[in-house]
Amino acid sequence: MTTPGCHSVSNVPAQTVIFLNSDFTHQQSVHWAERLIAQRSDADFLIAIAFQEAFNRDTSAGATVAVRSFRTRRRLSRVRPQTMQSVTAHLLMSATHC
Repeated sequence: MTTPGCHSVSNVPAQTVIFLNSDFTHQQSVHWAERLIAQRSDADFLIAIAFQEAFNRDTSAGATVAVRSFRTRRRLSRVRPQTMQSVTAHLLMSATHC
């Protein structure tokens, strides 16, 4: 029987940061946002679909309230691509920590 002389070192936190700041992640969040917006322009619906796709479950009541509050404060009557891209990027970040 043989054993390794030392344990392998993990650098998961740094790897996560590199992944989240990568061009690939940015491109995927833009693509995801564009695909969602092409389906429909209702923000609540789009947030629910994005959440479902990211976590494979429905949005919580708290998440829905938070999104509505954000939209009210920002006076967003329709979904803007930059806003939806920000949402999808944050969902990607959250999904990597689940």
